[in-house]
Amino acid sequence: MKTIKLSVVLPAFNEERRIGSTLDGIHNYLRAQNFEFEIVLVDDGSRDDTVQIAESWAHDTDVLRILKLPHRGKGFAVKEGMLRARGNLRLMCDVDMSMPVEYIERFVDKMSEGYDVVIGSREVDGSVIIGEPLHRHMMGRIFNQYVRMMLISDFRDTQCGFKCFTEEAADKLFRLQRVKGWGFDVEILIAARAQNMRVLEMPLEWHHDPDTKVRLFSSALEMIKDMLMIKYRSLMGRYKQAP
Repeated sequence: MKTIKLSVVLPAFNEERRIGSTLDGIHNYLRAQNFEFEIVLVDDGSRDDTVQIAESWAHDTDVLRILKLPHRGKGFAVKEGMLRARGNLRLMCDVDMSMPVEYIERFVDKMSEGYDVVIGSREVDGSVIIGEPLHRHMMGRIFNQYVRMMLISDFRDTQCGFKCFTEEAADKLFRLQRVKGWGFDVEILIAARAQNMRVLEMPLEWHHDPDTKVRLFSSALEMIKDMLMIKYRSLMGRYKQAP
């Protein structure tokens, strides 16, 4: 079996409008690189034609695997995708591809410097945000401040949907994950710190998509509940244990 250097994990829920163009963009970029790759589409119980479109797209290539799951949340989908991926590096990407696809190479390059985890950030020096409404920007920053005060102060942007892991880091961290919804990013970073992993927060160019699945108030309430659970598990030392 050939060695896969990079797995791109795409969690998806009702993404029929853009899944085809996203697969085209990622595939066209990666096939021009000089390493083996796979794309792992993790369908979170979509009720539209996301899976059918992806299956039709996959007829022309052998690089796409589709995991069909019941609807349990983005965190659950990412966890399953990361644990079933086969790459030496495993990159989580939002289907909206709000960062330019060329940033994939930057993640791979940074991982080669010895990091266990590299996370994209919209808040560190050098980052660029394009088209985000002011109210969404402010809500995101308020949540980040809440996370930094309550749980972990190391990172400026925990919620950006682009994160890369080594195979070993992914296997450890996602086995420790319990959050199934939007707050899973924070749990993974808490676990990475508890496991003494090297983590880099990398600036990127981020383009706001008005069709985002995050709903400000309902998603915020869910994430606050998740933060309380993560705080409890952290105090109990659960993230320092072997997975």
